[in-house]
Amino acid sequence: MSFIPPHLVEPIVNAAQITHIHDEWTKKKFDEGKYKSTEIYSRPRDPALLKEYEDYLKQKLGPKAYEEYLKESAGAAPCARAPVNGGAGFSLPAPACRACSRARPRSRDAPD
Repeated sequence: MSFIPPHLVEPIVNAAQITHIHDEWTKKKFDEGKYKSTEIYSRPRDPALLKEYEDYLKQKLGPKAYEEYLKESAGAAPCARAPVNGGAGFSLPAPACRACSRARPRSRDAPD
């Protein structure tokens, strides 16, 4: 039997919730048929579409959790390919790098 301390689980659960909301929003946009995948994956580049996504995220998370998300993402690595955790890997695709508005790659995309 393994034990995972709660303080290590919470960030993973929060990231999973944000990823789920992002996937839900992306599917919704695809179903509308107005956007190409390059316009909405992995984070919208169009400012109006990005604002729409941020508003949707805020609505789904609630104001308090959304403010926490903004605080956490403000301390994010400055570039999409910048390693996190001391170079041990890459973060989840959400939140995206606020400096360049590109999503970070998942760990499976990490260079060899």
